[in-house]
Amino acid sequence: IKLINQPIVFALELVMLYSFGYFAYSKGINSFTRFAFATAAIILGVILWSLLAAPKSGHRLPMPYLAVFRGGMFLVAAFFPLSASNEKFCFDCSYTGYHHATGKLSDRA
Repeated sequence: IKLINQPIVFALELVMLYSFGYFAYSKGINSFTRFAFATAAIILGVILWSLLAAPKSGHRLPMPYLAVFRGGMFLVAAFFPLSASNEKFCFDCSYTGYHHATGKLSDRA
């Protein structure tokens, strides 16, 4: 189960980072600000995730707070207003899948 859970969670993390970048890119006025916003959003997401939620992080949150942090990050990514409905569906499914995978498997990694 651990061999299945880890790639799924990693793929969902990548989808979350894509969502952050896509949303920030859509808020820019010109090409420079779009790429700057997208890059900054992705970097901020990576830093927060690596410091507080990564399995080998020295500052990893304890379990009740870790679940809230993970859920919050995925909720933010899932509910960003997206222009295409199929992308919104993809992100909603990623949050539901992540919640299902981590809720039942807890944090056995």
